[in-house]
Amino acid sequence: KVQFAFYCPGGEDELLGDLGPAGRRAAVADRAELAASGESDRAAAARLAKAHGVPSGLRFSLFARVRLARLESSADPAEACRATLFRLYAFVVLLQVDRAAAESDARGGPDESAEAAVAAFLAADQPELVAELFRALRYERAGVPNEVVEACLRALAALAGDRARAASTLAAMRGGGHPAILAALVSSTARRLIEAPRAPVGEALTAANLPKLELDAINADADAPVPIADALVALLSTLVTTHGGCLFLRDVSLLPALLPLLRNRNPRHVHVVSHAVHVLEIFMDYASQAAAAFRDLGGMQIVVQRLKHEAEDALAEHAATHGPQVEPSAAAPSESEGARGASEASAASPPSPSSPPEKPAPTYLVSSTRRVLLKALMRALALTNFSPGTNNVKVAGLEDGSLCAALNLVFRNPRLFGAGVFSLAANLLCDVMNHEPTCYPELEKQEVPQTFLAAWEGPNPGPSPSADALCCLPNALGALCLSPLGLARVKKSGALDALVAAFTSRAYQRAMHGETAGAIGGNIDELLRHVPDLQPAGVRFAIDVLRRLLEVGGMDPGPPDPKPWPDRAPSAAGDAE
Repeated sequence: KVQFAFYCPGGEDELLGDLGPAGRRAAVADRAELAASGESDRAAAARLAKAHGVPSGLRFSLFARVRLARLESSADPAEACRATLFRLYAFVVLLQVDRAAAESDARGGPDESAEAAVAAFLAADQPELVAELFRALRYERAGVPNEVVEACLRALAALAGDRARAASTLAAMRGGGHPAILAALVSSTARRLIEAPRAPVGEALTAANLPKLELDAINADADAPVPIADALVALLSTLVTTHGGCLFLRDVSLLPALLPLLRNRNPRHVHVVSHAVHVLEIFMDYASQAAAAFRDLGGMQIVVQRLKHEAEDALAEHAATHGPQVEPSAAAPSESEGARGASEASAASPPSPSSPPEKPAPTYLVSSTRRVLLKALMRALALTNFSPGTNNVKVAGLEDGSLCAALNLVFRNPRLFGAGVFSLAANLLCDVMNHEPTCYPELEKQEVPQTFLAAWEGPNPGPSPSADALCCLPNALGALCLSPLGLARVKKSGALDALVAAFTSRAYQRAMHGETAGAIGGNIDELLRHVPDLQPAGVRFAIDVLRRLLEVGGMDPGPPDPKPWPDRAPSAAGDAE
């Protein structure tokens, strides 16, 4: 029997008319009769509502009861699977809803008793439910549908993320062999993602000339393990944010299970890999032993190789989608001085009034999912290679040139990768120099300093206007100046002059809001204090900014000083004079 007890408030209803006298009622129906009637769930619920006077506010509850009764009475396993999915996702929604607001809305209404029962159910610990969810995950290989496995993972994530029951949930998850079950699921999911077919990217996709049906079939096979992987990564992301969750993940042996996933270059799985790297980053930040184990497993080399391949794939995908785009600031390092002289000559000569100004072509960034993954990889590398306590750790990817290749790709295409990726790459270059200053000849051999400095020269210096990109420039210049060769390279370049436009151009107005100008000024002050040889260039930069501001304000700054500034810092006697 299907029994639906409710309280009828009486009066008029907008659909049924007169509901009769107020009082408690019950709608009763036979499951076999519902299954044999042949009518839809909506029609059966409407018939019962009309026969028993169910008010409009409770009809959805009646419809859900009828639907679950029909599914549970069916002999088809697919219908039972649907009933399980409905219950699990309803439980997830209940855990994530604002219970205080729901109880206040239901107070005094016809469903007040139902809300009280739900509140009592949610307030109690559910160790048996956790055990049943892990039981379903345990039999994932035995034929449990993927939709049920995904729903179980979502329910576990909701339980672990609920503050009221997080402690009891984690205690139940750490017992009964549950860590081994989750470890096996993580390993099997990573293996399925790696073994999934992969469509070509960029020019290889154009050269393959695959039929649309074949390409759709490859993408469908590649997307098959993604739902479970998304739900699994969501559970790991919830667990890694708490102390108890990190202890549970330590029992799961998370690092060996997730590390092979970083080699997966399937373009349909980029977002899953980025979430996995973020989980690893938080987990290694929590436990220093995890960072050491990550290095022992060869994780840094894997991260550097993936960083290089991801930058290449991002550019190839961008070229195939938007066509090749020439970066104005991506000139070759050897041509930077000539390009700067040509730009200064063109700026000195006024444009012809007859020729209209050319509208610049739009620049499209690489895909956001790949940019998120690049940021996560660089943060993970900085955490494991340059954090405190890693003084004796060699810089990963420096000897084979993979790290330099990845940085060069970003520095040559600042407008394509965006300010976020560019600033993190510049900070990574600073970490490399601060960690091992004697490695500058290797960086010079791979043309990393030249490429970085060339990115800030030309008519459109650096990436798109951003506070992060502007603040990283003085720090990167100071790191390069730790080497005498780097100091000579910085003095010859005009990278510092790029900040003149930041202080005087309308394009940087939004980027300079807040405390950005003060942060840039503080970084420049620290640069000039630590590198006295750059003080003449710093004074020249400050005067150029002031002259430009006077011009913007409509005042005459006067003729420039004809005396050239010295190439070295003034002496103490000169300062006294």
